[in-house]
Amino acid sequence: MPVIVLFLVLAIGGVFGFRALPIALSPDTSFPVAVVAAVDPGASPLEISQSVTEPLEDAVTAIPGVHHVLSQTSSGLATVTVEFSIGDNPDAAIAAVRAAVASAQARLPPNLQPPSVTKLDAQGGPALVYAAADPSLSRLALSELVRIRIKTTLSDLPGVSALAVLGAPTPEINIAVDPARLAALGLTLPALQQQIRAAASIPQAGIGTLGEQEAAVQTLAGYNSAASLGDLPVVLGPGTSVPLAAIASVHEAAAPTASLARLDGAPVVAFEIWQSPGADVLRLSSAVQTTLDGLTALYPHLVFTRVGGTVDATRSTYDTTIEALLEGLLLATATVWLFLRDTRATLIAALAMPLALLPAFLVLMLAGQSLNSITLLALALVVGILVDDAIVEIENIERHIAMGKRPYRAALDAADEIGPAVVATSFAIIAVFLPVSMMQGVVGQYFKPFGLTVAVAVFASLLVARLFTPVLAAFFLRPSPGGSWPQTPARRGWLAGYQKWLDYGLANPRISLAVAGGVLLLTVAIATQLPSGFLPLEDRDQSQFAFTLPPGSTVAASDAQAAKVIAQLRRAPSLQHDIQSVFALTGGATQLADQKQVLVIILLNAHRRRTEAQFEAALRSVLDQIPDLDWHMDNFGDNRDVELDFTGDDPAILDQAMRRFADATALLPGLSHAGTTLPPYATEISVTPKSALASTLGVSAGEVATTLALATGTVLPDAPVLAENGKQVPLRLELSGEANEAALGELPIQAGTGAVPLALVANLGVQPGPAEVTRLDRTSMEGVAADLLPGTTIGQALQAMRALPAYRSLTDAGISELEVGPVEFMNEMFSQLGFALGGGVLALLGVMLLLFRNWLQPLTILAVLPLSIGGALLALLIGGFALDLSSSIGLLTLLGIVTKNGILIVDAALAEERNGLGRLDAARAAGLRRARPVVMTTMAMVAGMIPVALVGGTGASLRLPMAVALMGGLIVSTALSLILVPVFYVMIGNFTDRIAPVFGRLVSTVPEDFT
Repeated sequence: MPVIVLFLVLAIGGVFGFRALPIALSPDTSFPVAVVAAVDPGASPLEISQSVTEPLEDAVTAIPGVHHVLSQTSSGLATVTVEFSIGDNPDAAIAAVRAAVASAQARLPPNLQPPSVTKLDAQGGPALVYAAADPSLSRLALSELVRIRIKTTLSDLPGVSALAVLGAPTPEINIAVDPARLAALGLTLPALQQQIRAAASIPQAGIGTLGEQEAAVQTLAGYNSAASLGDLPVVLGPGTSVPLAAIASVHEAAAPTASLARLDGAPVVAFEIWQSPGADVLRLSSAVQTTLDGLTALYPHLVFTRVGGTVDATRSTYDTTIEALLEGLLLATATVWLFLRDTRATLIAALAMPLALLPAFLVLMLAGQSLNSITLLALALVVGILVDDAIVEIENIERHIAMGKRPYRAALDAADEIGPAVVATSFAIIAVFLPVSMMQGVVGQYFKPFGLTVAVAVFASLLVARLFTPVLAAFFLRPSPGGSWPQTPARRGWLAGYQKWLDYGLANPRISLAVAGGVLLLTVAIATQLPSGFLPLEDRDQSQFAFTLPPGSTVAASDAQAAKVIAQLRRAPSLQHDIQSVFALTGGATQLADQKQVLVIILLNAHRRRTEAQFEAALRSVLDQIPDLDWHMDNFGDNRDVELDFTGDDPAILDQAMRRFADATALLPGLSHAGTTLPPYATEISVTPKSALASTLGVSAGEVATTLALATGTVLPDAPVLAENGKQVPLRLELSGEANEAALGELPIQAGTGAVPLALVANLGVQPGPAEVTRLDRTSMEGVAADLLPGTTIGQALQAMRALPAYRSLTDAGISELEVGPVEFMNEMFSQLGFALGGGVLALLGVMLLLFRNWLQPLTILAVLPLSIGGALLALLIGGFALDLSSSIGLLTLLGIVTKNGILIVDAALAEERNGLGRLDAARAAGLRRARPVVMTTMAMVAGMIPVALVGGTGASLRLPMAVALMGGLIVSTALSLILVPVFYVMIGNFTDRIAPVFGRLVSTVPEDFT
């Protein structure tokens, strides 16, 4: 009864844990990231880099725990991204960055606005991305509706961390000044802005009294629209003025925005919804959809279209993995029945799987984990493992029943006989995944939940096998009708064939050793042919690419090009049947966005006939036919498939070297659209004041800078604001024509005796300059990135790029390679995987020493471990898979299972020797006794993996390499183990006999000491 109560409690707790676990796409790999942004209107990238970026870098680098400091400086904008290590407190990290930025304020330009510090969510991507459209509203009106009503409503939903609005312009009043008219009147832009600000502002009037009560005195602005502002008299001198409309065009417009969005060519306003840490993405999606349905009822013409996010991939991964898990349970059960041919015994063994899975859900909930692609993968993986212990127990009980014992006595005797081996085999698998749970960094965030899930489930299966299975067998198995186990099954069927091979191997140990050596050499040869990678590419039912316009391009120009590209994609015959919708986003959600880059997200039809990879092959062909389109595929998050980054002391030398390296990379097979990570140099107008003459005429540098900023449409901190319909509408001054070198040179500049042309007090010229300055850890950084063509892995690409002469010449130029991004993660994975493998082998050795109490017998099992990997690597090579995170998980699991099979055979051999058999006969008898449960557990494991390998959908690319490696390794390792473990057992035993006398002289103990 206590056993039943124990598993009833664990089952109920498991059900509760399953219902409470949030569903996510991947494990939480987020780390604290702070973004410092500083705006210095009109400053060139080099200028702002020296005056703003470098002081901010110096300040934040001194913060303890900072992992990387990445700065990106463009015209008028400096951003410094501070990356901390995984596990650091995000709030403490942000507070430390704010304090550091405040301490650097004294080193920044005096007129610079205080830099902003924001926390960046570095986990995956937005859960949901929607596009809102309403044909009855203008773009400005729709933007206001999304920013005010929709954002406020959705932000209050539980599980929403942040909501970013995209492509939502704000209203402004544009004052386009005629430069010729301005020069003719001798009026400067700063003076004009000052008059406009004075007329448009609403001064504070104070408090008056009405009777015995106080009342606010409100001053109403005389100008409250663009039309009325055109009548503003602009004072030119005493008694002389002209209306503003005489020197400028005044009209309402949309302010330049950080982004613009289009859906199938039509302008839309989009918004991204980011989930809170630990939130259930599917529940969040349901709540958002319900809320949007309510808003649609209020605004009948408003249409919401989901254009991106992780929700669909999360739902598909969850559904397909659960489907694979359930199918694996059924197939494993059917496999057990094929061997046992006993319905009762099969059901008892099958009960082990759900009873072992449920406690895993409870522990995952208590550990703060989620049901994501990795934990679900672990659950699907252990389906076959969970039934192993129960199979061994049931098979051994049936063997004792066949000897003529009653089921109750058979259960007791069999459990006592097999108990130590079952405990050891389970702890062997746990021992493999114990070091895995200690891995650090981003890779550790993937392996930790996997190791935890497997370890808990295997331990639960051990409890089931030792406590629950024998109880059920004792009461529900039927007595044998007769016969004696040792004489019935071992002489017929596949066991007879196995006995012949076993006898041959035992009789010819040198041949067996030669076969083992050949397999080991083959394993090494295959390993050298396998490509390497980090994470396999997912099929998410969508495809993304990005294209970039030349430096200096505006959001409007990029948006116009996006409309043309969408139209061509929609007209392409090779793509029409696969495309559901095309969403294009120019820029991004904040001022940090790149205005010249457009991200295009293509949602694919669910019932398409082609895979994502096949679609992208056709997409590449179409995009290559669009003239002057600088495009590349986007790996979900503005990331390239492969990228090598470098640092150097001289930015110009670094840029030249990177462009040569990019040209060479572009010629490599398997790669496409190689280019540098920084845009080419831009043409900029340089203005160099004539200091002596300007001082003589009384022209200040500040007056020149302000004039140039206003002429180019820069909104300065003290820009005027107009009160229109209860809202504050900013006013923007700019030149009506092109702000080129000639137009800027004619601009009036206030001097001591009047206005003079800018060209009189400054030299204007055109020169090339960097469009962007990027530094990592206070050193100039630039890289070369490319797309991977189908069949090429990141490991193959990196190897080919590093073999280029252009790469080898970088060292001579004083340029060093950096390990960042996917390259850093891949190297980190292989480094930590080596540590985990070494730790796992040591842990396995410890388990076997405790079981066998012998230093040499564990070598029997450890000698087979390298041979087991050959089958897995061969399966990966045949299947065309890489050695990456997914296949590495399969290899780790394989080590535990091979050890488990070896322990069963060696333990049985030792037992036979204790019963009086010689070593050779004991090895033969152990092989025959354990062959059936070993093959049963292997076939059950393979059966459980078949659905994991065959079920498609999102996540299939992560599941498939693991399943292939595991199935190939299991089949080969089982065949080798059944022959080589007995052979090695005899060889190592004989070797022990030869060296025992030598070591016996070194110790003083005698057998009587241990009795």
